[in-house]
Amino acid sequence: MILLHLLAFRPEGLALGDGSIYVTDMGEINFYDGSVYVMGGSGKKERLELTGFMKDPKGIVYNRGILFVVDENAIWKVKNMSLSKHIHSREFPGEVEFLRDIAAYGNRMYVSDVYGNAVYKFNFSGNVKLAFRIRRPNGLAVDSTGTLYVITFTSPAVIYKFDGRDTVRLMESNLLRGGYDLAITPDGKTLYATGYFSNNIVEIDLNSLTEREIHRTEEHPAELLLVNRKLYYTLPDAGKVRYIRVGR
Repeated sequence: MILLHLLAFRPEGLALGDGSIYVTDMGEINFYDGSVYVMGGSGKKERLELTGFMKDPKGIVYNRGILFVVDENAIWKVKNMSLSKHIHSREFPGEVEFLRDIAAYGNRMYVSDVYGNAVYKFNFSGNVKLAFRIRRPNGLAVDSTGTLYVITFTSPAVIYKFDGRDTVRLMESNLLRGGYDLAITPDGKTLYATGYFSNNIVEIDLNSLTEREIHRTEEHPAELLLVNRKLYYTLPDAGKVRYIRVGR
């Protein structure tokens, strides 16, 4: 089912907040025309009338009434349509290469630097610190206990988990090339992952660490969002947001 298809629309990040789905729009690459759309249950979309534009916004998360959006070298926040930088690149403890995804658990949030080989943590006041280092961290997902899952932008993709202290290498995928994003079920038993270069969506049982491909995509898939039994995913090159039904 095609939900959105616009000429200059390049959807990337997905977030759920107050019953609505928010979608980042990168627009033309390397131009400051990026913004955020809100999408209703019927798929109708509306561009937020923000006070400014971002360059190429990617990951997005809704946390306590605020949208936090990742651009290549900064984290923005959107509150009451006001767009402002939450963390500048110079505030990171290391040199920022390419910020890509974001996840939240209460006051604690994480952002991945895919080419800087680092995952950072920060809070509502900023206060950004290095959480851990792995090679090519990309998509992030947090379960109900605060455990962070990370997929790497490598071929094959590797999945790690981080409990706030230790980083554990969970598995190497046989099905995912260019691991891009993750979504986790509310019970914490199942992960869904996109393979950017393998053009697929894979379901992973976190108890047995077995995987199976559940969907082939027509273009390179990017971010995921699980809402009830609907698994939304973005296709930036095609300018589309789609979903499949998952679970039983």
